[in-house]
Amino acid sequence: MRIKKNILLVALLVMTLFTGGCSSKVVVQLGLPDSSVFTINSFNCTNKEAKLYFITLRNEYKDYYGIDIWSEAVDASGDASAGKSNLSDYVSDKTMARLQNVCCMYLLAEERGITLSDKEEGYLTQAANQFYESLTSEERKELKVSVDDIATYYRHFLMANKLYEELTGGVEMQVSDGDARVMKAQIIYTTDETIAAKVESALNSGNEFAAVAAIYSEYDSIAVNIKKGDFSEEIEEAAFALSEEETTDCIEADGGYYFIKCISRIDEELTEENRQAIIAETTEATFDSVYEEYVKALYIQVDEDMWEKVTGADYDELTTKDFFNVYNEWF
Repeated sequence: MRIKKNILLVALLVMTLFTGGCSSKVVVQLGLPDSSVFTINSFNCTNKEAKLYFITLRNEYKDYYGIDIWSEAVDASGDASAGKSNLSDYVSDKTMARLQNVCCMYLLAEERGITLSDKEEGYLTQAANQFYESLTSEERKELKVSVDDIATYYRHFLMANKLYEELTGGVEMQVSDGDARVMKAQIIYTTDETIAAKVESALNSGNEFAAVAAIYSEYDSIAVNIKKGDFSEEIEEAAFALSEEETTDCIEADGGYYFIKCISRIDEELTEENRQAIIAETTEATFDSVYEEYVKALYIQVDEDMWEKVTGADYDELTTKDFFNVYNEWF
């Protein structure tokens, strides 16, 4: 049995479906329990839970990319065609990362005294029954899971979510329009001072901004969306001071020359999207400040032979992909 020993590398589990103290003492084990894919300190993640996660994610990706995509190459973002490993390897890594995060968060939730209400306990049972009934006889035979098993896996996931909510519940969620604002604009950029002078002359002569940009601009696109942090402070300050259809003077910054034309001072849809992105970033930072410290003390052992058995089997006849969908119906 090959045992891979490692301290967990933190990858935030995004809870959209997508962490105390713990001893830092490392206990060297000669092997893992026969049914475990990995252990976190004394917690065992069973091969049945791992298999259910893997098959679910595998089928989700299969539906998204197409049934014959498994030999295609993907990059770390999951983009088929970029070429680093095949999709099966990617889903395998993704499953392991998600499982480790869920289990770590579950353990921290227990340490922090987070519990489930009677209502949530009832929902766990009903959700587990619903998912179990959705499985074909072949899927039940392969997964070897009972309703109680499924309820346990849902408990891990629900406790992880409750931990996330507890750690991020105090985050200030108000983001002003000024901070979230996204402005639709057009841009001309050049690194050549002589060209910049020609652009300035052409604009002052009344030529259309887009036409001048098409001739002189070195920027990838004429149309741009501008929000805080996209450009240097002097560029943003000049851009955000514009009225609609107004154009800046030449702005010398960052080793080049910029001209900005305001098309829309604030795009409501893009501004709301940016507001939610800022909130998400703030929330993640709040969560990470606690979770990352907790994870540093955890010791994980992965049984690579067991993991290869889980991820290397032929699951083409198993189509279940509703594990998280059923969870979302109840929680």
